[in-house]
Amino acid sequence: AVVSGWVSDWILHKNLMSITTVRKIFNSISAAGPALGIVAAMHAGCNSTMVVLMFTLGMALMGFFYSSLAVNTLDLSPNYSGTLMGILAFGGLGGIISPYLAGVMAPEGTMDQWRGV
Repeated sequence: AVVSGWVSDWILHKNLMSITTVRKIFNSISAAGPALGIVAAMHAGCNSTMVVLMFTLGMALMGFFYSSLAVNTLDLSPNYSGTLMGILAFGGLGGIISPYLAGVMAPEGTMDQWRGV
């Protein structure tokens, strides 16, 4: 995340690309990186070292998110970016509540119960 921030700022400082283009490229890297890491890990077979390495590299590329979407609120509304971040954080409650609800809906973990989840 730190490296992607430096690279992003350098590109913007040198006027090599627009803010929109930098955000789109870095967001694409943060989305495609983990996907490619998972696919590469799948093809690594039983080599556990390679699987861990591919997952680690894929998830490391997810750090490009911080120089793309995480700063998007500053681009959209510099004066109200704190309020926007609060609204976005509230939207993350679903990720906290979902595992609990899944446990309530499938207490025994049977296939029939998981189909309902």
